[in-house]
Amino acid sequence: MVFSRDPSHWLLQHSPEEWIHVSLGELTNAAEAYRVRNAKAGITGARRAAGIALNALVILQPEKPWRRTYMEHLACLIKDDQVPPAVQQAARALLSEPTPGGSLLTLRSPASDHRTLESARTVMAHAYALVYGSQRAKPLLHVKIRTVPFDESTHPVTQGCRRRKPRCFGQRVDISRR
Repeated sequence: MVFSRDPSHWLLQHSPEEWIHVSLGELTNAAEAYRVRNAKAGITGARRAAGIALNALVILQPEKPWRRTYMEHLACLIKDDQVPPAVQQAARALLSEPTPGGSLLTLRSPASDHRTLESARTVMAHAYALVYGSQRAKPLLHVKIRTVPFDESTHPVTQGCRRRKPRCFGQRVDISRR
């Protein structure tokens, strides 16, 4: 499918790749909201991030009954038999997550916040794979994991530390925009 931009149309103002990029920014906002203990903004942001990523699929798969809002996109994803079960489960988790406020008190933990963000990432990864797999487009991010030597005596974090070294050391993740 060839994308044709239309600035006057809400969906076609961005390309599928740009919708994925916008969703990454929304996910960053959701994670920041959780960091400052704003669960309502965190849940809403995670849902929005997943739904915005699905806007890319609305462009690529116009024959599916996506509807218009990001919540409707997530609901359609649950009903789609061609979607992997893990993605359906993630969409279901995002829709079933209670939004704080009103008369009910919802107990939250960092683990539940993490699960919500991971559900959004799962849905976004599905959209990312379909967008970049279908068009052979250049990915937004280049991720390279490489092993680097770890010298505990010279590393500033563990210098003088008697505890064993953290598990994350020894691998380096380089992320750069293309």
